[in-house]
Formats: sequence, C-alpha cells, structure tokens
Amino acid sequence: MNILLLTTHFNVGGISKYLVNLSRGLIQKGHNVVIASSPGDFISTLDKRVSFFPLNIKTKSELSPKIFLAFPELIKLVRQRKIEIIHAQTRVSQVLAFYLSKVSGIPYLSTSHGFFKPRLGRRLFPCWGERVIAISQPVKEHLIRDFKTEPFKIVLIPNGVRIKDDLSLPDFRVGRRKYGLKEEVDVIGFMGRLSPVKGIKYLIMAMSHVLKTKPNAQLIIVGEGKIKQELKNLTKELGIVNSVFFLGTIANTFRSFALGGNGNG
Repeated sequence: MNILLLTTHFNVGGISKYLVNLSRGLIQKGHNVVIASSPGDFISTLDKRVSFFPLNIKTKSELSPKIFLAFPELIKLVRQRKIEIIHAQTRVSQVLAFYLSKVSGIPYLSTSHGFFKPRLGRRLFPCWGERVIAISQPVKEHLIRDFKTEPFKIVLIPNGVRIKDDLSLPDFRVGRRKYGLKEEVDVIGFMGRLSPVKGIKYLIMAMSHVLKTKPNAQLIIVGEGKIKQELKNLTKELGIVNSVFFLGTIANTFRSFALGGNGNG
C-alpha cells in the first residue's frame, strides 16, 4: 500500500518521533511511505527508504495561505505516487487531508496526539477522517466527550517504543563529555517541545527540591518552544541556574528521564 503521512513540521518532538517509528514499521510490513511536511532537524532520523516531500506548511492556522498554496503540490504528489491512504497528524494537516480526500477520493484518517480545546471550528469542522487513532484511553474519552466523536470511529493504539534487536545501550559518558557534563553526578533529562502542556515548569520546581539532597545533580532540557525564556526565568527565580541546562538536539547523555505533561494523554 502507498501511504502518505502528513504533518506540519519535522522538528524534534513527539509527533516527529511517532512518524519515525510508524514509517519504519510500515516499511517493514512491506508498504511504501511518503512523508509530506515542512522540513526540520529530525529528518535525519528517518529510515532511508522513506520518501520525504518538503512543503511549506509550518503553521497553526487552518486558514493560512500556506495551506492553499500547498494544496496543488499535494494533489500532484498523491497522483504521481498513487497514494492509497492519507494519515494526518495535526489540525492543519487534518484540514489538508480533508480537502485532498474530497478532490482525490482517497480515504484519510488522523491521530489525536493529545487533548484539544473544544473550539467552535473544530467542533463544527472536525476533520478526524474515516477513523481517528487515540494514543491513550483518556484521549479516546476526550474525543467522545468534548467532540462527540462516534466511538466506532476511534481506534485506541498506544504509542510504541522501538526495541533494538541487540538491546544494547549507548555509552552515556560519550554524550556527557561532548556537552561538558560531569560523568559522576546524577543527570535528569527532559526532551520534547517546550510548551505549557508539557508541565516542564513543575519539573524545574521539583529540581529545586532535589538539589537540597543531591546538590551536584543536573537537569538537562532538550527542545525548543515558545516558553523557553519563561522556563529560564524560572530557574533564575529559584536560584538554580547553574544546575539546569537548556541544550539543542542531543543524545546519549541521561541516566534518568522525566516524562511529564498535564494534557498529553
């Protein structure tokens, strides 16, 4: 089957990681996968057998001119690659998939990666597709309760974790040396989009208490987002600037990971 995975950007974050794992699994099952998205720094992690089609659709507005400008390119793409199903990941890509499906007759589905405000536009024009994947039971209940989505349309598929065949773990000391971190201290790491829904401020607040018993501990925050400066200001207020580090895209540095969120399913 020829499958088009549609999203608005491919920077470091949950959706990009989801698509990396999903596309790899689909290829292993014998399918052909095309990802259409605005480029990002996570493209390098894709399986080499995945076709990446760059589009200028990095926007959160479903009325953005970018959508209308990208539409002819997508129509051409689905016809040239003989796409048989479209899988949308974000609100903007859901709207695009809706119109693509109307014009081409190709069915589409979407994944709900978290919780959404029940705005009028989303309730009147849901664009979930013929089926919608919920990543958790709370997300499924949210779709039914807040958007009146029919239960038979929702498929519950929790996010999977890829397990390497050899189960070997990378040497975390290599990453620590690269970024000037001490090997002998406890390093706690967070990686993801820096947004309020992730609850990162609570992690930083908790770190101020950790330091009372483990004064040499370090907190590493990997990712970008609109609240980065706000989080930096919080470390100043708490007096823990020297123990909290904001870095770019890195790997193999943590012994402990903090997975947080107050609205991510």
